[in-house]
This record gives sequence, structure tokens and C-alpha cells, in this order.
Amino acid sequence: FAQSYIPLSIFPNLPEDISENKSMVDITVNKYAYIPSKTHCSLFVKPAGSIASEYLDISRGTPVLTGISILKSKSEAITEISVISFRSDICKINL
Repeated sequence: FAQSYIPLSIFPNLPEDISENKSMVDITVNKYAYIPSKTHCSLFVKPAGSIASEYLDISRGTPVLTGISILKSKSEAITEISVISFRSDICKINL
């Protein structure tokens, strides 16, 4: 289960671009010239909320492995924050 948060202040026409089926690379890099440069990811275990439990088909409160990634451009502008939750009983992580 994944959610992405993208600032409309940096990408003001994002809803229209997405409705036109443009790729995120085309939108962020080609249209707005925000080239991804740095990312930071944190992993932790937390109880599943109601939305995650529905998507992952688990009980609310079940421990899930959650990752939060922050993507920045060369100018240090945050271009995306992603939150990803995995079922802790069936996930595999390769580092």
C-alpha cells in the first residue's frame, strides 16, 4: 500500500497532467526541470490504520513495516514524499 504526496506549489498543473496520462518523469523532469537528486528513507514498524488494513487485508492495529521516502531536487526542494506500508508477515527486504 503506497501513498505519495507531491507539492502543488512546485507542480501547479499536476492534476491536469495526471489526467492526461503523462508520466511523472515527463512532468517533474521535462516540464518543471526538477531533476531528482537526493532521497532519504526511514523504515519502521507501526500499527496499521484503517486505510492500510483495508488495502493490505489485515486487522487494524496489526504491525506493518512502513517506509517514508523524501525525494529532493538538486535545489533541495522536496518534490515527493512517499509512504509505503508492507504486511510484516509476508514482506522481504533486500539491502
